[in-house]
Amino acid sequence: MSDPAKKVEWYEVRALDGESVLIMVSEGPDGACTAVPCEVSLVRSSLHASGSSADAAMRKLEAALAGKTRHEIFGGTS
Repeated sequence: MSDPAKKVEWYEVRALDGESVLIMVSEGPDGACTAVPCEVSLVRSSLHASGSSADAAMRKLEAALAGKTRHEIFGGTS
């Protein structure tokens, strides 16, 4: 297996036709970054959290998810 990525971030851009395109940017152990457009199948939960920053929103969401099973989070989808 190759060296694991140090960090992965996701970005959303719009294609010329207005469709959303997700971009995954990964940083390798040597500091080099790679950006790749990705088509990802997503299942969204009805749970969400807002905050004044990404960290604040994540803390609220983590608290909302605490003790829940995957089935409870996604309503039985897999």
